[in-house]
Amino acid sequence: MMQRLLVCTLSVGLASCVLGSGQGGYGKTKEELADEAAAKEQARQQAIEAAFAKAVILLGSDKPGALIAFAHVLTIEPKHAPSHHNIALIHLSEGRTKQAEAEFLLALQGDPAFGPAAEGMVAIIEKQSGLAGVEKFFAGKGSGTLKTASGRASLAQSLARAGDLERAERTAVEALRIDELSPGAMLALGIVYRRQGKRELASVALKQALGVNDRMAAGHHELGLLYREDKRFGQAVQSLLTALELDPTTAAIANNLASVRTEIGAYREALVLAHEAMRLDPNMPDYWITYGNALRGDQQFKQAELAYLEALKRKSDMPAALYNLGVLYLDNELEAWTQIPRLTASVDYFRRYLKSSGLSATEIAQVNGYMALATEAIEKENKRIERQKRRQEKDAKGKASAPAEEKNTADDKKE
Repeated sequence: MMQRLLVCTLSVGLASCVLGSGQGGYGKTKEELADEAAAKEQARQQAIEAAFAKAVILLGSDKPGALIAFAHVLTIEPKHAPSHHNIALIHLSEGRTKQAEAEFLLALQGDPAFGPAAEGMVAIIEKQSGLAGVEKFFAGKGSGTLKTASGRASLAQSLARAGDLERAERTAVEALRIDELSPGAMLALGIVYRRQGKRELASVALKQALGVNDRMAAGHHELGLLYREDKRFGQAVQSLLTALELDPTTAAIANNLASVRTEIGAYREALVLAHEAMRLDPNMPDYWITYGNALRGDQQFKQAELAYLEALKRKSDMPAALYNLGVLYLDNELEAWTQIPRLTASVDYFRRYLKSSGLSATEIAQVNGYMALATEAIEKENKRIERQKRRQEKDAKGKASAPAEEKNTADDKKE
C-alpha cells in the first residue's frame, strides 16, 4: 500500500507541513490537488462532449460510423446515457430489438432519470406484451425510474394508449408533482384528453409538452392525430412529417401519415409511407389495411384485395379488414371474380364484420344498407342470367326448326 508521507519545509522561524502521496502530488497542497483534479475532470467532460457531438453528426448519414463514434464516447464514460440511447436507436432502425433493449437498460443504469431510454424500453415492451409487460418492467428493472418524472410519465403514456385513462391521468399528475415541466407527463395528459374527447384540453397539453421539448416525436405524432380527427389535414400532415423526421424508426408514425395522405387523395405518397411502415413492422395488420386503402384509392383493386387478405392472415377477425373487403367486392369488378360470387363474398364479409363488438348503431345501419345493395344486385344479376338463358334456349329452338322449315318450303316448290 502506498504510504502517505509527511513533507515539511523549514523557513526562518516557520515550519510548514503538507501531506504528500509519495508520487505525482509530492509537495502539493490540498487546494492544488483539488484544482488539478477539477481540471482533469473538465478536460474529460470536454472530451465526452466533443466525441458525442461528432457521433451525433454521423448519425444522420453514416450509422456504422456513428455506432463506432458512440462506442468511443463510452470508452471515456461507460455510463454515458445519451450514447447508450443513440446506440439503441440505431439497433432499432436496423431491426435489432434485443440489442436495442440492452442498450436502453444500460442508459437507465447510467442515469435513471434519462427519459428517452425509459420511453424506448416502454415502446419495445408495450409492443411485445402490452400494458402487462410495461407494468412488470416498472415493478422490476425499471422500478428506479418511477422516482423520476420521466419514468412516471412513460408509464402514464402506456396506460393512456392501453385505454386505462383514469390511472393514466393520475400517474401523469404524479409525474408533474415531481417536475411541473415534464413534457412526457403533458404528453400523457394530451393522449388522455384526446381519447376522452376533450379536444381543447388535449391541444393545450400537447402544445405545452412541445413548448418544453419541441424535438419530442411522440408529441408531434399525437398532435397530428388530433388534427386529423378535426379534419385539419394540412396541419395533420405537417405535424406527422415532423414526427417522422425526428423518429424515422417508429412504424406507427409512417402508417398514420400514410392514412392522412390517403384521405386527401395523395395515394402515391401514401403507398411509399405504407411500404415503410410495413418494412419496419411487417406483422402489424393495421399497416396492411392502410396499404390496401391507398391501393384502392389508386385504383389498384387486385393489389388492394391481396393487402386486406394479408391483414386477415395476421388477425382473422379484424373488423377493418372484413369491412374493407366487403366494400371492395361491392364496388369494384375484379379479375377472376364473376359478379354473383363477388357480391356474395361482399355480403359474407359484411356479416362477419357485424359480429364485431363495439359497433355503433350508425355503423350497423350503414353496413346493413350495403348488404341490401349487394343482395339487390345479386337478385338483378340472377334475373338477367335467367332472361339470357331463356333467350338462348329460344334461339336454339329456332335454329333447330329452321332446317325443317327450309325442307317444307323446298317440297312445296316441287309440287
